[in-house]
Amino acid sequence: DDAEVIQVPYQTFPECNCKVHTGFYKSAKNIYSQVYSSVRDILDVYPSYSVLVTGHSYGAAVAQLVAMELLSSKIVSSVYNYGQPRIGNPAYAKFVNAKKLDLWRFTHHKDMVPHVPPITELNYYHSCREVYEDQNHALQMCSAMEGEDPKCADQFALYQTDTADHHIYLNHALDCDASTV
Repeated sequence: DDAEVIQVPYQTFPECNCKVHTGFYKSAKNIYSQVYSSVRDILDVYPSYSVLVTGHSYGAAVAQLVAMELLSSKIVSSVYNYGQPRIGNPAYAKFVNAKKLDLWRFTHHKDMVPHVPPITELNYYHSCREVYEDQNHALQMCSAMEGEDPKCADQFALYQTDTADHHIYLNHALDCDASTV
């Protein structure tokens, strides 16, 4: 699904008149009924609980789309994503920015994944709000209005990125080999 980069109309909110990544959207739609059912069951028992949706990389893209699905069902959530690729066109990014969604998109230094799919060639664009982690793991709040903040991850061109930074977020290794018990 990751390679299905052709954009399709975003049908969850037709008023958006925007497009999203085919593979990410298909994945979100495939799991949504199970997610909704589980969240609904939990909220029925614990109505004061908050919903937090999170993911890394491909999972981050799907997590944002699932959070939007939840929002369409009147369930508001917070989103904390790490190393998220771009999900949709500029209209989608603008639409997400206008929603009451507590969205935090973490990027780490020269992580390649937040730079794909490309803006110019495929018309993809990030929504806000980026929190940029520099090479020393210091965090910087990025623009609340501009998803492609040139002071944050977007300061690097795709050719300047690497994959090593994709595996470390908030100074923690995200791969299983680095985990300790």
